[in-house]
Amino acid sequence: MRYYIFLFFLSLSLPIHPENLTLEEKIGQLLIVHYHGNDCNENAKRLITEAHAGAFIFYPWANELSSFEQVHNLCSSLQDFNQTIHPNLPLFFSIDQEGGFVVRLQNGFSSIPSALALGKTRQPKIAFLAAKTIGEELNAVGIHINLAPVADLSSASNSSYMKNRSFGSDPHQVALFAEEAIKGYLSAGILPVLKHFPGHGSASLDSHFELPLILKTKKELLESDLYPFSQLLSEAPALMTAHLLIPSLDPQFPATLSHATLTRLLREEWKYKGVVISDSLSMQGVLQNGKSIEEVCLCSLLAGCDLLCLGGKALNENTELELSTEQVIQIHHFLVQAVQKGILSEKRIDESAQRVLALKKKYTTPPSLPLRPTPQDISSITTILHRLAELPEQTTEAIAHQIWKNEGNHKEEFLLFWNSLEPFLSLGIGHFIWYPETEKKTYQEGFPQYLQFAKAQKASMPVWLESLPPCPWPDRETFLQQKHQPQAQELLQWLSRTTSLQARFLLHRLQATIIDMWLAAKQEQKQSLTNNLLSMTLSPQGIYALIDYLNFKGSGLLDSERYQSKGWGLFQALTEMNTNPSLPPIDRWIAKTSELLILRVQNAPKPEEQFLKGWLQRISTYREFSPKNPR
Repeated sequence: MRYYIFLFFLSLSLPIHPENLTLEEKIGQLLIVHYHGNDCNENAKRLITEAHAGAFIFYPWANELSSFEQVHNLCSSLQDFNQTIHPNLPLFFSIDQEGGFVVRLQNGFSSIPSALALGKTRQPKIAFLAAKTIGEELNAVGIHINLAPVADLSSASNSSYMKNRSFGSDPHQVALFAEEAIKGYLSAGILPVLKHFPGHGSASLDSHFELPLILKTKKELLESDLYPFSQLLSEAPALMTAHLLIPSLDPQFPATLSHATLTRLLREEWKYKGVVISDSLSMQGVLQNGKSIEEVCLCSLLAGCDLLCLGGKALNENTELELSTEQVIQIHHFLVQAVQKGILSEKRIDESAQRVLALKKKYTTPPSLPLRPTPQDISSITTILHRLAELPEQTTEAIAHQIWKNEGNHKEEFLLFWNSLEPFLSLGIGHFIWYPETEKKTYQEGFPQYLQFAKAQKASMPVWLESLPPCPWPDRETFLQQKHQPQAQELLQWLSRTTSLQARFLLHRLQATIIDMWLAAKQEQKQSLTNNLLSMTLSPQGIYALIDYLNFKGSGLLDSERYQSKGWGLFQALTEMNTNPSLPPIDRWIAKTSELLILRVQNAPKPEEQFLKGWLQRISTYREFSPKNPR
């Protein structure tokens, strides 16, 4: 515990200006190093004392990483020794914990699906959930930096290298998923690193072994590989470079060594203020130009890198250079001499040191989760989302048809309807709620969510809806007076034309709600939530039941969806549902939801008995539903 107490007080007195440091210390702060050992051994001590190393990167082949406790003790032992040498300079600890096959921490840690698997859900928020889970575990063991998320695009040309590390081939989708991942890491107090700038999307070679050549024009790059980075610079406190030769950006130097790319484009044109980290400088892709490792380090600093990654070797290969402790110390000495000889200005070192020190002050505070988090089952949630994403269109349409029948007897006139007992307008096949601006929003609005979905799908829509306005009619009386006027009729016609889009929205909303429920669930609720979702999503009846119940009784996550602290929504049904495998899931579902609605009526502050018969009748349709013959 003394390590955490030390870090807390240390963060309060951390030097703000590089002038507080010697030249040797400043250059050491710009090095990310690795060594072999499962605690602070002599090699680690030499890196701290002789190279003044400011950051370490961990690998299972070098540092064991065999358990939660071992990783925690590794970080503590390094940090404890470092405070005796650099009392005002805590170490940064970094790791590659992307998910999929790029994970360094396994035993005792959550198994996270690959970026490709997350991308296939078409739900960006799953990236937030995965990153938050990873981040909380890293925070708890004392690791500050995750070298993720990957913002490279996937393509046929790079499939052998990126494999499943990319969120997809669509730059817009990749940007959305990477943005959510960044938010997830930040919410857990972890420094995310957006990588690999400018993007491997068009590369056919693996930069661990060779230097890829990308022949796209700058305009083509801005519409593809560069797009996620251009959109996320204000969100990303750090990014990592790629060893790529892109003549349209710099005909001579790969991106990691390119002043044109890192300084003129990234810093000056795009105004990026964060920390730039090199990909490993021991990779063959950046060493094939005849320069020594020392010269490559010098060139990367001159180009605009702030942190030099000197760790690693090729994944499961022995062909990549692995730097020894002696070599790292020699690199440090070479860079010090470069400054002393005037080859590298101290002002340039100060710029990078200032950026690194600012991030250290922010991200080396005591872990907010001192206790060991319970590993999370993100893979099962991803499987559930995949089932929904891959639902046949015929089934989706049939479910929507049945919900329209439930809500409006499958009549067009009920696509725009204001019930005399309700303070809001109901729209579409699911009677999505839309409140007037002045009305208190007791229940979750569905129609603004649908408008956002329609915009994201680039669907044609009335111009006045594109700004996502509140309901234009202040009350039911005004609506009835104006329902035959052009604005209301245009809205009705648009709703009539977009029933298929509304069907996809119903499915999308269920996926998003599943992620929200997982984030809201207590640890003891997660297993039943997952198991019941797995069983319910195996059949069309189960999926229809989930979509319909969410549509007419809500998620159960809002305070307004509870009477006397007892909820009746989707969340309560899934977490409290009987898990007896001898009973069909749909029977268990009908029994639980009926019980919840009966309890709702009993707890209601005003009479609701008149609705109960219709609710229970609606629930009974779940067992009879067939996508080939909806009722």
